[in-house]
Amino acid sequence: MARAGKDKTETQLTLDRCYALLKKTREPMHFRELLTTAWKELWPERELPASALATLYTSLNLDARFVPVGKGKWGLAEWHPRPARSNVPATSLLGKSYQDDRDRLAALNEEADLEESVADTLGTDEDRGPGLEEDSWLGDEHQD
Repeated sequence: MARAGKDKTETQLTLDRCYALLKKTREPMHFRELLTTAWKELWPERELPASALATLYTSLNLDARFVPVGKGKWGLAEWHPRPARSNVPATSLLGKSYQDDRDRLAALNEEADLEESVADTLGTDEDRGPGLEEDSWLGDEHQD
């Protein structure tokens, strides 16, 4: 394996060249064209073996600098905005989702709102006066 630097492998050097190509052209390229062009720029005297192409394609998939853009074409991740990340975890340590907790709190609030509206409609115990106790509705004549 030919090395241009101490720590860089053929694969890494080829991917670095792919990055430079995409940066220069500012257009997505089909992976086969991208990888073979980068390879030929680095090693013009050597053919790109099928096994090396497979390794390069796998490495292209794993390299965060590159993103697939459809139909075998690849571009640079920096061309695409990153999706917004929520600061709320999707699942808590207890295995409940954030939405489960929100639903539970909403149900509790609905229940409290319902109790409050009933109290507003009927009034409090003090507003209603004495309750219907047996002594009060029978009257004095029926008591012993």
